[in-house]
Amino acid sequence: MAIPAQSTGARTDRMSASQLGFNLAAIAVVILMAGLAAAYWVETMVRAPAARANAETVERTIAGLPLTVPVAWFRTEGQAVDGFATQIDLTVALAALGGADVDLTILPRPRVQPSAALLDGVYIHQFVDGEVGGVPGLVGKHLRDSGGFQGETVWYDALSANPFVAKCAPVPAASTEDQCLRTVVISSDLAVLQSFPASLLPRWRELDAAMAPVLAAIGVPAP
Repeated sequence: MAIPAQSTGARTDRMSASQLGFNLAAIAVVILMAGLAAAYWVETMVRAPAARANAETVERTIAGLPLTVPVAWFRTEGQAVDGFATQIDLTVALAALGGADVDLTILPRPRVQPSAALLDGVYIHQFVDGEVGGVPGLVGKHLRDSGGFQGETVWYDALSANPFVAKCAPVPAASTEDQCLRTVVISSDLAVLQSFPASLLPRWRELDAAMAPVLAAIGVPAP
C-alpha cells in the first residue's frame, strides 16, 4: 500500500521542525556554558591579584618589635618594604564589625598620649555646657571652637576607670561620613591611633575585640 505523498511530506516537516528545535536548544546550552566559563575566568583573573597581594608580606620592625604585615594593608606603597619603621600606617577591614574599614597608625608608646589620658588632661577643659545624646553607654560633649578644635565632639564612657574615649569631627565633604579618632596602648612598647567612621560608635564595646585578631595576625602581643 503506497503512502500518500502529502502524509510523507507532513511527517518530514515535523521531523525537520523537531530537529531544528533540538539544534537551537543545543546551541543555547553551548552559549550559556561559554558565558559561565567566561564569567568564571574573569572572576578568577580579578581575584587572583588580590589574593596574591593579601598573601605577600613584609617585615617591619618598630620599637624593637618585628611585625609581619600583608602588603595589601599598607596605606602607602612606600611603607610596604622590609626594614625599620618609626610608624606604620594601615587600613584594615574588621570582619567582626561587618568588614568596616578602619585606619590604623602603629606608633612607639612614648610618642603618643592615650585618649583616656587626654580626657582628663585636655578635653575636659574644653567642654562646652550640655551633652550630646545618641550613642548608648557614652556621654557626648562638644569641644570649644578654639585651640584647634572646630566642631569636634568627644564621646566617652563615664563609668570606667580606663574609659573608652573617641574624638569625632565632621569632614568637609557632605557625602563623606564623620570620622572618629582614638589612641590606645596595645603593648608595653606600642600604641595605635584608630580612625574609624562615626557609624561604628554604637558598637564601641566591640571595637577592641574586633581589633585584637588583626593586631595578633601581624605579631603584636596582647596587652
